[in-house]
Order: sequence, then structure tokens, then C-alpha cells
Amino acid sequence: MTCFFVPADASAIVHFILAFLMISGNVTVSLALRLMKSVKRATVIFLANLAVSNLVQSIIFLFRAIFFLWHINTVNGCLFMQMLVTASTGSYMMGILYIYLDLYISLKKMSVSKPVISSRMAVIMCSVAWMIWLCWGAIGYIMRNVKYKYNHEVGCSVSCGVYTKEYILFIAISLFAGFLAIFLFHILSYRLIKKAQMQQAVAAAAGHQSNISTVGGSVTRQRKGKTSHWLKKNEAILKMIILVLIIFIICFYPVVIFTLVIFYCTSCAADIRKEVLYVVYLLVAFQYNSNGFIYLIKIPEFQDVFRRFCCRKLVAQRRVGPIDINREGTKIRIINDH
Repeated sequence: MTCFFVPADASAIVHFILAFLMISGNVTVSLALRLMKSVKRATVIFLANLAVSNLVQSIIFLFRAIFFLWHINTVNGCLFMQMLVTASTGSYMMGILYIYLDLYISLKKMSVSKPVISSRMAVIMCSVAWMIWLCWGAIGYIMRNVKYKYNHEVGCSVSCGVYTKEYILFIAISLFAGFLAIFLFHILSYRLIKKAQMQQAVAAAAGHQSNISTVGGSVTRQRKGKTSHWLKKNEAILKMIILVLIIFIICFYPVVIFTLVIFYCTSCAADIRKEVLYVVYLLVAFQYNSNGFIYLIKIPEFQDVFRRFCCRKLVAQRRVGPIDINREGTKIRIINDH
């Protein structure tokens, strides 16, 4: 059996290509949101799927860089890591294709009264993509599960691994756990969207909703500084997500700088190819994390919470009307006559 050793610089080229695909994905999403004029529920699900894929990838590549630095190669080659890397990467690529498909349908099917891609269909599409790539990651791990020793002068010799019943049971449990976690996440997001749609219908029937537009066969609401009831109910959780993401991004810069300093001080001519792989892992992790945060910012529901979180005083002023402050510091509400 022949084994081919993949050098570090070849892996670096692969990850640079992935980073380029991430940048092109940002351009695609920005173009789609500009041309749609209004965001559909299915588009929100696709954006959330992209955000989750990117954030999972960023965490994985950050830990892979740390494990490579500490020479913990067993963790990087385990089944769980292989499945997560394959599933998050494949789900991101499928998510970009879904955005392209959603954009095409929105531009070509403007006169259709019923949405072509419903919320339920979007959830199923994202779940199927994750499940397929999780299984593919497990298959790839089984195919690559061989014991080998690399010799720089001769090559590499390979001996086949032994697959026990416990190992097969471990694969089955990992597949089931991954599918269950992803399925529960999508069901939760679908229930929130369904609840918002029901409240939107109740508000429209009661006469509280005055501005409705139909784009691409879906009914969406043009917001005027208001958020839905479910968004207000879960506002604390979303604020916590914003804080965690901001803290993660702020803490990521010192980690990158500190790691690069270590590489510069400890690198030598023999390990330069390995150092390139470490640096690329960190850069790609930062790229994935920034893209995931960008996708979250582009989700309309997330934008409402972000505005209220960052501009709470402006939102409060818009709710109560214009406010004037006299010389004593007392707030006086100015009521317009017209």
C-alpha cells in the first residue's frame, strides 16, 4: 500500500484557497442582499447556517494551530475533529450555493405569490448538507485510519489499522450526536421563525402592521424601529452572543501576535515548512471567525438587537419622541402639535 506525505506548504496552499473562497462568499452574500431588496425567511436561515459554519471552522482551526504548536497530533487526527472540519467546510460551500440559488429564484420568480423556498425547505436543505458532510468526514477518517511512520530519506511504510466493534460503535455514536445537535439547532431556529410569523399574522389581523412588502414570493415586514415579541423575549441571550463574539475577536489578536512571536523566536531552517502551516492555520481561523461575525451582522433580526445594544439611548429617544434638556439638567419631552 502506497502512502503520500503531504508537505506543510501544500497544506498551506489549500488553506489559502479556502480563505479566498471565504472572501468570494462575502461578495456573494453582499450582492444577494443588495439585489433582493428585502430579506426572506429562507435567506435568514441560509445566513445563519453560514455564520454557524464559519464560527465552527474558526474554533477548529484555532485549536488545530494550538495542538500543532504543542505537538498534540492525536487530537488533530481524531474522528471528531475530522468530522467537524469536513462538515463545517462542506456546509459552508453548500451554503454559498444555497445563497446563489435563493438569489436566482428571487430575481426570476418575482411574480410568484407563494415562496419557492420556504422556511421548512431551507431548514431541511441545511440539515441535509450538514448530515451528508458529517458522514463523509467519518468515511474519510476510516479510509485514512492507517498507522504509518514517515522517513525523510526513504518514504513511508504503512500498516493497516484494526477496526473493532467498539470503534464502529464510536463512529455510530459520533454520527448520531452530531446529527442530533445540528437537528436540534435547526428545529429551534425554525420554531423561532415560525413563532415570529404567527405573531406577524396576528399583528396584521389586529391592524398593528401597516407596511408589508412582497419580494420573491415571500411576505416580509419593513421594520420601523420595532422588534418582534420573540426577539424581545430572547434579547438577553442574543446580547450575550454579541458579547462573546466581540470578546473572542478582541482576544484573538493577542493570541495571533503571541504565537507569531514564538514562531519567530523558535523557528529554524529545517522547520520552516511546518511554521508556515502554523501561521496559515491562525490566519485562516481569523478569516473564518470574521466572516461568521459578518454573516451574523447581516441577519435582520441580529441587526435589530445590535442597534438596540449599541445605540440604546438613540432608540429610547426615538421611542419617546424628541427630548430637550434644560439648564437644570431636567429632561423635557417636546410634543409636536402636528
